[in-house]
Amino acid sequence: MEKKTDHLEVRFLGAVGTVTGSKFLLTHRGNQILLDCGLFQGLKDLRLRNWGPLPLDISRLRAVVLTHAHISAPRQVEMEQRDSEER
Repeated sequence: MEKKTDHLEVRFLGAVGTVTGSKFLLTHRGNQILLDCGLFQGLKDLRLRNWGPLPLDISRLRAVVLTHAHISAPRQVEMEQRDSEER
């Protein structure tokens, strides 16, 4: 069971050590919001990260907030949702 606290937890899921792949998981009192879900771009090692599963359970998300209108921002959520529906 997840512990519910009053503080906001920010988990960096991308754009750490690189400028692409921006995504942040915000958790407050058990509610989760994904802020962006960018694709990794650049060298092949970075691009391969786009094909792995997201490090979160998308069924627990209350919302996805996109901060800009590039295709890279929502693309990985779309791919993850499609894959989970096929399972």
